Amino acid sequence: MAETVRFPGVRTAGLFFFMVFAFTVFVSKAAVNISSGVVLLFALIDMVLNGTYREMGKNRFFWAFLIPLAIGLTLSLFSDAGLKGPGFFLERFRFFFVFIPFLIFIRNKNHLLCLYLVLCASGCSAALYGFFNADKTGSSLLFEGLHIVGRNSDLFTSLGLMSCVFLFHIDAKSVHLKYFLRVSMFITAGFSVASIIFINQLSLFVVQRGALLGLCTGFFFYTLFFNRKILLIIMIPLAIGIQHVGFDHPLIQRIKTIGDLETHTSNVQRLHLLGAGIPYVIDRHLLTGTGSKKPDKDFSDFFTKKDKGFQTRYSQAMENSGNFHNSYLQMAAENGALFLLIYLSGMFCVFFMITRNLEDPDWRMFRIGALTVTTAASVTYFFHGELYRYGGLLFYLVLLGGCLGNQEQKSLPSDEAFDPHPVGGSTLYSSNGPVHPAS
Repeated sequence: MAETVRFPGVRTAGLFFFMVFAFTVFVSKAAVNISSGVVLLFALIDMVLNGTYREMGKNRFFWAFLIPLAIGLTLSLFSDAGLKGPGFFLERFRFFFVFIPFLIFIRNKNHLLCLYLVLCASGCSAALYGFFNADKTGSSLLFEGLHIVGRNSDLFTSLGLMSCVFLFHIDAKSVHLKYFLRVSMFITAGFSVASIIFINQLSLFVVQRGALLGLCTGFFFYTLFFNRKILLIIMIPLAIGIQHVGFDHPLIQRIKTIGDLETHTSNVQRLHLLGAGIPYVIDRHLLTGTGSKKPDKDFSDFFTKKDKGFQTRYSQAMENSGNFHNSYLQMAAENGALFLLIYLSGMFCVFFMITRNLEDPDWRMFRIGALTVTTAASVTYFFHGELYRYGGLLFYLVLLGGCLGNQEQKSLPSDEAFDPHPVGGSTLYSSNGPVHPAS
């Protein structure tokens, strides 16, 4: 039976503004903030007017995303910030609540494909703008996006992996549509990888190294589990390319710095922050966090009270006091290690449920994309706190795409499936089972 929607205009408007929100991801921070608020408002209206809350209550993915956030919001009342804690929590994790309008307005494969094409258009527009400016200024390594979020490279990592997966798994009834989608994904993948290589948002290229590592991790995960032939095909021209440009090329040198854990300043600082940050969280924020951004004063107080050996061992940690350059450690410090554990448990449940339903041919492509991008993101966001900010938006949208599809396996009623003696060649069924005519 077709779904009855009392106010279809609300849902149509919500879907439209969700597409607007998707296009702003690469374009403008202000537009992202405004449009995300608008789609969330329409989602709440739809839940009330169209009764969608009943449908959401039956969706296991909905609860996997909601429960950690609800617990985190409750724990924020007991943070160091007191009654200001919930306000900070909602502001900090506002993009995590996008799952509500996503599950309400993105309801079928056509919606999802349209959403991803809009994201591709947004990313390619930003890339074209960046390369145009690079050519205009005469700089070979001066790529700038339409808006500088500090982590444009993270967005391109997720977009590149998503388009790569879809390129090899896209399927459509129309040959022309299939060709159009594959060409679109091929162009998007090319722009995304080129943008990560040439992007220049920090003079030391610290940002790109995390994105490159995530990109390689995600691509290796995808090819290892879902497309081993491509791995072999890619490795040969990659090895030839490295030999051609030489190991002294700036890009190769940048990649080599990822493994420099002794002399590279950025790597040493991150190791010191991790070494000092974990004891700090265990000692002061095991259950609740600071409830505020950059807990520099609290961390400084903790650090100065430690013994001289500890301070010497992690001396570089005070260079970035309160900013741990690690999404997970930052979440634990600001909101408590308990919230981080619950959040990661929820993500694990989502990952597991997507994996369990991986073989559904209608949704396999989206689920492989979700698993691939999530694997890459888990590595990328270990090096900075962008998981819950603008740089994590595209990863989150691709992950949500893997949550769509039939939540319950459709099957015949048990009596219909196993009744070996149908009456009169056909059987009528009521809500209580088969109805046989009186003998």
